[in-house]
Amino acid sequence: MYITEERGYNIGGDSLRRAGHLVSRFRNRFIGRAENLTQQTVQTALISGASFGFGVLGGHQGAVDVLGVPVDLGAGIIIHLGALAGLAGRWDKAAHDIGDGALAAYFARLGARVGHNWARKSPRVKGERMISSGERRTLTPGEVGAMAMAGN
Repeated sequence: MYITEERGYNIGGDSLRRAGHLVSRFRNRFIGRAENLTQQTVQTALISGASFGFGVLGGHQGAVDVLGVPVDLGAGIIIHLGALAGLAGRWDKAAHDIGDGALAAYFARLGARVGHNWARKSPRVKGERMISSGERRTLTPGEVGAMAMAGN
């Protein structure tokens, strides 16, 4: 780049090429990261939404079994197999995410049940009550005080 009195600034072709290259690199890096962020956001929304939906179904209807198989487990497996077979076409990835959500709902419920049974069998202090996830009840002032003293 050089300066002349008559023309002002004059940028040579080499400088323009370098500037164009820098802009191109920045654009490619930004677009790649934005696409990745968008894909991760959509994947999270699909998995979470499917898990929430199957959780609501199970919470409202209780255990729903089809031919002896929990509906969320069966749906998750069938959706995954369908996506592996290419039945969803360009939406196979989304189908896998929904299948993951269905399986997540099943295994979260299974894990809560195993943890609940484990806690029931473990020795506790007399009068201690275990509250399973999702159970709501009003705590007495004595219970609130005991929890505050215990650091919970």
